[in-house]
Amino acid sequence: MTCAFLVFFGGLLGLFGYAYATTTIPSANPSTQQQSNTYYWSDGSVMATQGSTNRQNVDLAQVPKLVQWDFLAAENATFYTDPGVDTQGMLRAVYHMATGGEVQSGSTITQQFVKNTYLSQNQSVTRKLREIMISLKIGGQMSKQQILQGYLNSCYYGRDAYGIEAAARAYYHEHASELTVSQGAFIAAAVNEPSLLMHADTDPQARAQAQARWKYVLDRMATINKISQAQEQQYLAAGFPRPRRTPPRRGCPGRPATWWTPRRSTSRPTPRSPTSSWATAATRSTPPSTRRR
Repeated sequence: MTCAFLVFFGGLLGLFGYAYATTTIPSANPSTQQQSNTYYWSDGSVMATQGSTNRQNVDLAQVPKLVQWDFLAAENATFYTDPGVDTQGMLRAVYHMATGGEVQSGSTITQQFVKNTYLSQNQSVTRKLREIMISLKIGGQMSKQQILQGYLNSCYYGRDAYGIEAAARAYYHEHASELTVSQGAFIAAAVNEPSLLMHADTDPQARAQAQARWKYVLDRMATINKISQAQEQQYLAAGFPRPRRTPPRRGCPGRPATWWTPRRSTSRPTPRSPTSSWATAATRSTPPSTRRR
C-alpha cells in the first residue's frame, strides 16, 4: 500500500515538474491593453471619454497604500509572502475538478491577475491548471508590486469600469489617488460581485450586500493590523460610503486622441465649451474580469 502510494505521489510530482518546466508565459490578451481617452474640463470634471473600453491604467504609487491593502485584506492577505498560489485552495480546486465537481476558485491576487491578463474566463480544468502554472512562474519575471498594479488595473468593477481609476471615477467621481480607506473597502468588495454591487446606490438588496462586504473588508483590515480597532469603529460610525450616481458616458466621435495643455484658471468657464480652458488625459490599461472563479 505504502509502495503504491509512493509511486503515485512520485508520478504526480513528475507530472507537476514537467508541466512547470514546459509552461511559458503568453503575451497579454490584446483586449487587456485597451484604454480610453478621458477629456477633462479645467475644474477637473470629465467632459467626455473616447474609446470602447472604460479603463485608464495608473501606477501602483498612485493608489494609496491603505487602499491597496483593502484589496489584499479582502482577497489575499499573504500576497507579499506567498508563492503566487494558495496551496490548500489549489489542491481543493484540483480535487473538485478531478472528481467532476464545479471548477473552484482558490484564487490568489496573482492567479486573478494571470486569469485576467493572459487567459480567459472559461471555467475548465485546462484553464485552471494553466492559471496555476503561470502564477507559480510569473514571480520570476514580475515583482509583487508589478503584479498588484496589473491586478488593480485589470479587474472589472461594474458600471462599465475596468481598472481602479475608472472604478474610482464611476463610483465616487474621484481619481484613484483620492480614494479613502472606506471607499477603497467598497471598491475592493465590488470586484467579488460587480453585477450586483454596482447597484448599491439604488437597489436595497445590493446595498445590504455591499454594506456587509464593506464591513468585512474593514474588519479584515483591523485583523491584519493595517488599521486599528479604533479606526475601524470610526469608519463604521461614519457610515457606508454610498456610491454616487454615474452620468452616462459621453463620447467624442471622430475626435483624435490628443494631449492638450490646460490653461491655468481659478474659475469654471461659463459656458463650458471645448474652446474654453480644458485638458485631456489619455491614459493606458489592462484586462477584464468577471465574478471571481
